Amino acid sequence: MSNKRPRSLLDPDDVGVEQKWYAPDTDDGEWAEVRDNLEKGWDRQGFPNYTGYGWDRRRIPVPEGFADWKYQYLLFAGADQDAEVYVNGAKVFEHSCASTGLPREEIWITPFAVDAKSLLKPGGEMLLAVRIYNPEDMGGIWRPV
Repeated sequence: MSNKRPRSLLDPDDVGVEQKWYAPDTDDGEWAEVRDNLEKGWDRQGFPNYTGYGWDRRRIPVPEGFADWKYQYLLFAGADQDAEVYVNGAKVFEHSCASTGLPREEIWITPFAVDAKSLLKPGGEMLLAVRIYNPEDMGGIWRPV
């Protein structure tokens, strides 16, 4: 079943990796439903003044003809701040101050792309899970993926 909108859960005790919140079989039914197309982060979607770790998850259908597409990327228009990207339970990408060399002032407004060619199975569904670390301000995926 595809999530129409991303779901988010704050992780103040930083237990999400240990508890495998990135795994496809993790139940996110009770997670908060959020939007990534409003240019609003966690702070304006029910989690004011939160700093720390949090997760966004969504299930995305993969079209049958996807394998024939010339370009196959997941494009993140904006994530605040450090992001670890998991696809179908495997960590596939990191967009952080440490991994990019970008300062805090720039990383949250810098789009990034993940090559999805080897990650997705046409005609199926993928689980996209993103662990976000937000040390200040709004946090979360605040622009479309």
